[in-house]
Order: sequence, then C-alpha cells, then structure tokens
Amino acid sequence: MAADRPIVRLQWIDGMKGISILWIAFFHGFNFLGGSRFPWPLSDGYLGAMYRSCAPTTWLGEIGCALESFGVAVGQLGYHAVAVFLVLSGFGLTYSLAK
Repeated sequence: MAADRPIVRLQWIDGMKGISILWIAFFHGFNFLGGSRFPWPLSDGYLGAMYRSCAPTTWLGEIGCALESFGVAVGQLGYHAVAVFLVLSGFGLTYSLAK
C-alpha cells in the first residue's frame, strides 16, 4: 500500500478562476451599460480619443483620465478572461487526474 501523501491544493488556481469570473461579469455589465460609447482599446489612437473625450484641465484631471482609460480598456477586453478560466480549469482537472 502506498504511503499517505499529503493532499496539495493549488490555491492560486482557485483565486485566478475567481478573478476571471468577476472579470467576465464586469465585462458583461460594462458592455450592457454603455461600452459602445468608448473607443476600442486595441485601435490606433485609443489614448488620444480617450484624452479628447475627457478634456482634462488640471494634472489631477489627467490622472483621472488615465485611470478611466485603463478601466475602459480592462472592461472591454474582458472576453479574454473566458480563455483564462478554461485553461485554468483544464489545468486543475489534469492536475487532479495526474495525482
């Protein structure tokens, strides 16, 4: 009989899958509530278009515009989280099968 091996659970996989699920939910909510009014983050001139739409007048406004640009990009690129979730789920299934 084989010696009892400690059960190793990779906690980071569960955490990353949870983040992926939240990112997917944010993506759907963002697109439902008006994601079409923002430029596509992978297009040429994305930052310039976002800067023109913000029209900051102070350096704090510029920081706010940069954060908004980053948030919009993260929101619109949420469909990538589906692939991350699927890869991590496949890894977890393979890892448990290999044990």
